[in-house]
Amino acid sequence: MPFKDWEEVATAAESVFSTSDEPFSRETIENARDVLAGCRCTSLLPNGVEKGYWSTLCLIWDKFELEIFEDRVEVYHFDQPQLQVWYEQHTPGQEFSSRFLGELPKASGEAGTA
Repeated sequence: MPFKDWEEVATAAESVFSTSDEPFSRETIENARDVLAGCRCTSLLPNGVEKGYWSTLCLIWDKFELEIFEDRVEVYHFDQPQLQVWYEQHTPGQEFSSRFLGELPKASGEAGTA
């Protein structure tokens, strides 16, 4: 079921944290909250919110994904001929780079570009 707003996305993220058999670090949870705050203003709502392979949180769009760790956010582009992956070093409360913010899927429906 699609999300109606960013509050639903945040609630889904908190549910992942609270129902996981594996604990999430405080830094991962705070980084996820930072990412959600950064996305709220201009980003398209994700299609899904899931626990990653590790104790990470994944925000999933059609051809774009963010995986949030305790010390970084990995950025995955699936719309290229070859998978493109890079990461943004991040600690809770830190500003995101313009590159990271520019690559978030835009509310207009267009994916950002670096």
